[in-house]
Amino acid sequence: MAAVIVLALAIVVVMRLSKPRLPPVRNDATAVSGFLERTRERQAIRERVLIRRGRQKALRGMERLVATTPLEAPGGQRPLSDALRQDLLQSLQTDVAQELVVLGFTPAGIAYMRARGLDPVGAMLRVIRGGATFDDFALLADHIVIAHSTGHDDAADLGDGFHSSEFVQVDAVLKGNNKVGDVLAVRQQSGRQPDGSFVSVSSELGPLHGTHLLMLSTERYQQLALEKGRKPSPGRNVLDYGPNHLVAQDGSLQRSTLQVSPTTLREAQTRIARLQGVPGQGAE
Repeated sequence: MAAVIVLALAIVVVMRLSKPRLPPVRNDATAVSGFLERTRERQAIRERVLIRRGRQKALRGMERLVATTPLEAPGGQRPLSDALRQDLLQSLQTDVAQELVVLGFTPAGIAYMRARGLDPVGAMLRVIRGGATFDDFALLADHIVIAHSTGHDDAADLGDGFHSSEFVQVDAVLKGNNKVGDVLAVRQQSGRQPDGSFVSVSSELGPLHGTHLLMLSTERYQQLALEKGRKPSPGRNVLDYGPNHLVAQDGSLQRSTLQVSPTTLREAQTRIARLQGVPGQGAE
């Protein structure tokens, strides 16, 4: 009996010693402070690259414009101090302003678009916070094309920090300055890494088949290549920016992950047509 009691006590001691120590529970203020610190580091890198790209004037003007645009303060129902809520709001304003300038928007261009009932600031806010619609992405993207896949290279190292290319040939131009017949290289993080391993990023296009409606950005490609400490490669290189829709033979569109998307190519063309020729990006 005594031996049984000793054995039981020994098991209890071992269980207590081997029980994993859980990390301390972080309160909301600590978590938010850490988030803000990481965000400021990313914003500092983005700003340096924008200045390098000659966009300091546009950035300062955009910061002033966004600061005067009513935005809902982040934080929700969390028990945060007024100071932290203000820091979150300023961080969000910086993200919105920077990302608009990354895509080539200027304050003058925003004013022009607002006068025509378009709201790039609101669209970017929804992209950052979630809940962006098809129309939001269409408004922000440099290019919108109907294109078919012509090939995939999962080891395309162009020295730009990306690892693969999805090649598409343009069949129709819905927005932007591409031409029918142009072959675009959609650069992706997925692909063969320098050490020979293969990385797949689920949010990227991946190998395409058939004809697609694609939203793309040259501006964002150039920015992110520089943020990686690399150089954009010359040529028609882009990044996907927004939902990808497969175009069926009957003209219907397979739904993307967005809740509100056009169901036919004709509907998409109608919704995008009002954006063609609106000089929001690059307009001074």
